[in-house]
Amino acid sequence: MVRTPKGSKRITLYFAYNTFIDREEPTEEEKRIFSRDLVANTRNAYWPKEKKPGKIYPSYFLQPQFDQADIIFSKQCGDLRLLQFDYVRAIHRTSVIKPRVVFTESSGTTEVMASLPSYAVSRFVVEKDSVYGYCLMSNRSCQTEMLIISKS
Repeated sequence: MVRTPKGSKRITLYFAYNTFIDREEPTEEEKRIFSRDLVANTRNAYWPKEKKPGKIYPSYFLQPQFDQADIIFSKQCGDLRLLQFDYVRAIHRTSVIKPRVVFTESSGTTEVMASLPSYAVSRFVVEKDSVYGYCLMSNRSCQTEMLIISKS
């Protein structure tokens, strides 16, 4: 139970990470809609231009798992760009229309926002010199941001 201004509310946490369904290549429509930077940054991370035979490049979650999510925690990690690509793709594919919140300690939210042209996206700086997650481990501070994404 979490206290809110309107009384207590029950929340349920679901963790879905590396669900081992092979990440699909970007479709032609995704290449048109998603910002060039988002796709390029995804390619420069751990998703190679040419797949090795027999190797699985997993998505972070299944679409039904995303459909029930209200909040996505995106911790800064080596494959952050892959996670950004996955949740931008999931937003475009979902049949469940509701506001989503992405909490992230990263740069690159401009590419995410540019890849959601038919959505209203608000960005808020939660903490300028954050020591959340990987920033704490690397002894440096980051900017923690929150994106609120809803259908226009």
